[in-house]
Amino acid sequence: MFPSAPRVGIVLPSPFVDVIDPACSSPDRPVKSSSRILSSYLSQPRVAPHPLRHYDGSVKTTLRVPNEIPENTGAGAAHGIHPMADVAVDFRTNMEGYLTGLKAVLDALSGDDLCGMVDSLHRAHEEGRHVFVIGNGGSAATASHMACDLQKTVLGTPPRPGARRLKITALTDSVPLLTAWGNDAGYETVFAQQLENVANEGDLLVVITASGNSRNVVEAVKTARTLGLHTIGLLGFDGGRVKDLLDQAVIVSSDHYGHIEDAHLVVNHLITTYFQQLMSQ
Repeated sequence: MFPSAPRVGIVLPSPFVDVIDPACSSPDRPVKSSSRILSSYLSQPRVAPHPLRHYDGSVKTTLRVPNEIPENTGAGAAHGIHPMADVAVDFRTNMEGYLTGLKAVLDALSGDDLCGMVDSLHRAHEEGRHVFVIGNGGSAATASHMACDLQKTVLGTPPRPGARRLKITALTDSVPLLTAWGNDAGYETVFAQQLENVANEGDLLVVITASGNSRNVVEAVKTARTLGLHTIGLLGFDGGRVKDLLDQAVIVSSDHYGHIEDAHLVVNHLITTYFQQLMSQ
């Protein structure tokens, strides 16, 4: 138990309160609350693209520069502090650069490669084949997203009765299986071992990977080829080691992980939209 002691509140000539706890401090080195640190931080001058008020003790300074913003709202409004005041310049610059780069990446996607991927998925759907999707990290999330969209979203709400459903599974979704195989056989086997259990000749494997060099993805493709699966990759950079092992690939020509992963998700939604229209007929 902490010793019981009264807390002494000292009101500063600013909107923040500094609390000194006698139980946790000494006369020559008081322990101060984070509000004092925040007050000190706000007192440091910075450039902002709109009015920003700084507090330095009892002195209040208003910095006026171009680009007015909407009327301030929120908890900081009473003190004239806009929540985005300190980051708006950098964020706007980064935002515009990021979106410009992303648009260029999307514009550069190969329509022929995308159509080829959709044709393979369409054929698997028509033949009742099973589609398996894999990836790591953010690509694992996209793999799960793709399986959800192509299994459920494409059917509409409520699901259309009698629609031919696409058999699709993300091998990223079973934590017990991933950890069991990873622990006992090595992380590079976590997808390949699952394919050994559930895949049949003629099924389809979709790999989602920015680098194309993940060992578990490479091993999964090798196993898929041995089992007679058709393989497709959503890749980035130059395609990596896995590119030459695949039957088909859509390569997002970028060295920016964010743009690559964004583009992969856009491709997923393009495919989802196609199957939505197909199943509505």
